[in-house]
Amino acid sequence: MRQIGPQTGRENSTRCQCNAPSSLFSAINAVVRKVFNFSSNAYLEVQWYLFAATFLLYSAYTLQSGEYVKIDER
Repeated sequence: MRQIGPQTGRENSTRCQCNAPSSLFSAINAVVRKVFNFSSNAYLEVQWYLFAATFLLYSAYTLQSGEYVKIDER
């Protein structure tokens, strides 16, 4: 089992590359909504699809690399 802490190496750079479009799109959407007072459901849908794609890709990567995600029940 790996120790919890900051990721280093190739995994971290790949993670940043996959999250960059989603984060950039979310930031642009927020600025346009606040500055120009314009919003569309299509922009929110794109944000959700980018989030879902990132989640599914990393879920597959986690399964393929033999790792697991532990969820604590309280």
